Amino acid sequence: MHVRRLVKALTGDDVRAMDHLWHFSAKVGLPLNAFVTVKIPGFDSWTPQEKAAANRRMLDNMGQFARREGFSIVYIWVREVGADGSGEHLHILSHIPKQLFRKFRQLADDWLPGNEIRVSPATYRISKADDGKLHSILHYMAKQMDSRANFRTAWRRVRGGTIFGARWGCSQSLKKKKK
Repeated sequence: MHVRRLVKALTGDDVRAMDHLWHFSAKVGLPLNAFVTVKIPGFDSWTPQEKAAANRRMLDNMGQFARREGFSIVYIWVREVGADGSGEHLHILSHIPKQLFRKFRQLADDWLPGNEIRVSPATYRISKADDGKLHSILHYMAKQMDSRANFRTAWRRVRGGTIFGARWGCSQSLKKKKK
């Protein structure tokens, strides 16, 4: 039986798994080239079950779009929340064929009406800041890692609050590689 629990931050294993899946998807020709941010007004007041259902609905819609358009759905998702426990939102890094990107962006706005969904292109570019920390779209998604994970990486860390349930996950197509 799956038991939901409070999760404070991404662990070192989580960060390494996300990094591995990010590189693996590019290696198999399905680069994670679309970055989706979903912010729902009033989301903080929802129950954990309602939050999980809304996030699942967004991911299901992405899967339906992929099946309808005939490509493999590949994504990594991360839930973020402010250090004070407010402002929870969802980031998704997904593969969308270039020729379908515009169509995907237009459809995403209709998936959760009245909510803020931002879709932008993502690259595998990694840069290094003056403080020696690495920056990329994946590093941005993994920024709410625990201090032990941050100690072992050159990634920027931002404190986040506690989330009830999973902090991150991936598509079924990547689950075998996750383990």
